[in-house]
Amino acid sequence: MKKIWVFILISSLVVFLKAPLASDERPFEGGCSTILAAGNATRDGSIILAKNRDLSEYELQWLYRAPREHHLSGAMVKLQYIEIPQASVTWAWVGSKSYTKKW
Repeated sequence: MKKIWVFILISSLVVFLKAPLASDERPFEGGCSTILAAGNATRDGSIILAKNRDLSEYELQWLYRAPREHHLSGAMVKLQYIEIPQASVTWAWVGSKSYTKKW
């Protein structure tokens, strides 16, 4: 478990140190954090993924629930830039996304 946390810390520092900063920008301001624990880093070998997105105090987030679904063989999922094969069953989940105001 210690090795995974060290890897995550070092990876985060490498990404942060390579990112260009504006002269008036402070480190870690307006960024995101992601933590992953897998394999023997968890008690039962499960995978835990946590991510946050730093928002301004007035930025809205929509909270929504996607139900578990069964999909037809050969179905595709359209992502932002590509399409990939759909899994036969998708689990229910809860997520959030940024609010985009349409005028």
